[in-house]
Amino acid sequence: MQYTNDSILEGIRKYVTINASDNGTPNGTPGTSNFVDYKGPADGSIGSKDFPQGKGKGMDPQGIYWPFRTFGFGASPTKRPEKAHKQRSGVDCCKLAINTILGYLDKGCKTIGDVIVMYHAGFSTYEAFLDYASKNNYKDIADGRTVTGQEMIQRQNYYQQHLVDYVHMSNKTPLTKSYNVLFPLITFISRQEQGVNSEAACKIALKEMGIT
Repeated sequence: MQYTNDSILEGIRKYVTINASDNGTPNGTPGTSNFVDYKGPADGSIGSKDFPQGKGKGMDPQGIYWPFRTFGFGASPTKRPEKAHKQRSGVDCCKLAINTILGYLDKGCKTIGDVIVMYHAGFSTYEAFLDYASKNNYKDIADGRTVTGQEMIQRQNYYQQHLVDYVHMSNKTPLTKSYNVLFPLITFISRQEQGVNSEAACKIALKEMGIT
């Protein structure tokens, strides 16, 4: 099975599933490797050691950007211009990100952790991804390298850890059309994927969309 999704970054996030017996069965127990969920209260703040609040490449709300280079959505305008989302303002890049993420609800995502799994691996839930990756290896289309399911789990848990550290919420937090969920989640994605600080633009986008 080949997985490709134009709504995510190119390269390491495109995989071909191969039989685990071809290169060894993935090792370890899925779901816990190097990931510690956030246990404290959802205090409404954002930022972590890796992604401090207010840092990163600043996005001008009215500046013009490729969505791929701000959030990773769509294809690269350099490598696959015919598949790339058109350039738009920083605010409109955020609106695209918000609508894309809310669209994940229709694909079966229920939590903010599910969103990150869908973005990177195309599974609707974190649990479904863990179950699948515990039984399958992958071939990385970008470089032809075989990636074990356990390595895929480690990669995903790396993203999950960055998520909960930044948003100060559990990865089991329900995905809802609310400011308290979407502002931390959207600004995390731009920081994690492209090093872009979308805080100012995201606040405007959410206000204009009536999400307060």
